[in-house]
Amino acid sequence: MTNVGRGTALAAALAIGWLAGGGLRSERLQAQSASSEGVPALTVVPVSNGQEHVVYVLDGKRQAVSVYAFDVRKEKMRLAAVRRYAADHQLSEYNNEQPSVADIERLTRQR
Repeated sequence: MTNVGRGTALAAALAIGWLAGGGLRSERLQAQSASSEGVPALTVVPVSNGQEHVVYVLDGKRQAVSVYAFDVRKEKMRLAAVRRYAADHQLSEYNNEQPSVADIERLTRQR
């Protein structure tokens, strides 16, 4: 099994275990890897809104987030979204309210 396959299997196991355990706890689960960067391989963050449990799986090595939703009534899990966020971190700002990052930088340089 590849590292990606192991990571996916581990994420699924953590998510299913969390859901089977009631899913009402808000603690974060981390799966540590032997990474030279010191970044956790996976961080699983469960959130519940009553009718649906949502599990966010943050993959620090791949710089990606996956979102799984479990419908309590239907007892089914679905993959809701996947996104690599490495390029997002290249932006200095996006969709922010005032003051902008540039405004703050300008103000702090004046001191």
